[in-house]
Amino acid sequence: TTGAWRGMPLNLRRHAMADPRVRQAIDLVLDREAIVSEALPGGGAPAYQPIPPTSWAFMREMDRPYRDMKRAGMLLDWAGWTRGPDGLRRRKGSETPLTLRLIVWKDETFRRTAADVIRRQLAGAGIVVEQHLVDNVEYNRLAANMKTEYDGFIGGWGALVDPGDNLYKKFHSRGSQNAMGFSEPEVDQMLEEARAEADPNRARVIYRRLMERLRAEAVFLPLAYPDYLFGVSDRVIGIEPAVVDSWYEFPRNAWLWG
Repeated sequence: TTGAWRGMPLNLRRHAMADPRVRQAIDLVLDREAIVSEALPGGGAPAYQPIPPTSWAFMREMDRPYRDMKRAGMLLDWAGWTRGPDGLRRRKGSETPLTLRLIVWKDETFRRTAADVIRRQLAGAGIVVEQHLVDNVEYNRLAANMKTEYDGFIGGWGALVDPGDNLYKKFHSRGSQNAMGFSEPEVDQMLEEARAEADPNRARVIYRRLMERLRAEAVFLPLAYPDYLFGVSDRVIGIEPAVVDSWYEFPRNAWLWG
């Protein structure tokens, strides 16, 4: 069991992604169950919030599918992206279809497979996905600063120890992992209040409001909660099951093993 989650941040510096109706439509098109089935077969669960089930702040009441292709199509129509005879969505007078340019770490199985599943799913809504396949070094460089060249990427993060730290880094206007260019004073305030609240029950009320707001903003789309499977020789003793934030935490208590 892990405290990790996988998601897809969307770059608000890109013209189409700056429109919340387009982001919401992409979110509604995604079939998380299908993504997990292909990219994490038997080794994970679909994610509907950026807080993993192993966290005390996990919102079980929000852990359910909300895919809605009909509403996604309506949102895209309202945003001015209508289908042409070829099924692709374009703005009136433009020959360029609505396109999502994704940075994809080509050597990491989940990210590569998930990107391909997402490409097929968004094609059903008339959206083109272009995958920029790169190695780990280039992936980290591009994901750290998408500028105005890319619409998003698929990444992975740990969120076990402190939900406030996990969320602050990604959604606060000054967050160190805010790759989207997202800035909302009300969200900043909720993040600061939740981190300062010592009572978990009161903090959880704030996190619930925050989760509802973040789902509506659709700037960072949760995709999956991965599980990790480790192989250990039967000659090693003293290993006990534990929740980890990442695969490299597994041997942290190796000094206790026999």
